[in-house]
Amino acid sequence: YLDHLATFVNTSVGGSGLLDLSYPDNCCGDWCAPIPAGTALAPNNTAKHVSNLINGFMWIKQLRIMASAATVLGKAADVTKWSSLANRAAASYNQLYFSEAEGFYKDIECKQGEEPTPLHPCHRTGQGNDGDGEVPMQTIQALALSLSLPATQTDVKSVGDALAYDVTNGSFPGRISAGLVGTKYILSALVATGHADVALKATTSMEYPSY
Repeated sequence: YLDHLATFVNTSVGGSGLLDLSYPDNCCGDWCAPIPAGTALAPNNTAKHVSNLINGFMWIKQLRIMASAATVLGKAADVTKWSSLANRAAASYNQLYFSEAEGFYKDIECKQGEEPTPLHPCHRTGQGNDGDGEVPMQTIQALALSLSLPATQTDVKSVGDALAYDVTNGSFPGRISAGLVGTKYILSALVATGHADVALKATTSMEYPSY
């Protein structure tokens, strides 16, 4: 299966090393995220967030699982194959999505009328894509933290702080605003980066959206 997915990965010089948005029509991203009151949405919008950032996360995670399995099975060539792809993908992910200036991860938004390309995997916000919205800030930080992608402890703290700030002060203050992909990783990411108090507040909230 991963060999099949690899045909959608640009590993050329300057390529992203990640699953590209050309992957056929099933890039659901972090869909079903809660929608803030008063948000204008296009007809038939289902709060999905199509983004190569989500594809990239899944690609890295699957590659690491394959490398781990190959290690257990004693398949040295497969360990090298999958680990090499995983390392390339992780480095590309940081290069594409981590903002050194801001200290957190963010998606690449397409300019008006611009389409994603393998060398520029931008995200089409509300451009002929059923009103596709941005990937939730919480999701972006939690996914990177779950894969230990921040390069330094300073970056880990900065990303964790950005996650905690958005949970505390975002569209739904004190609550989780991620979709089906991101929600799984947010609480553990908060605790791991020293924000257990924020995680507790999010889990005990009784207002929508809540547990």
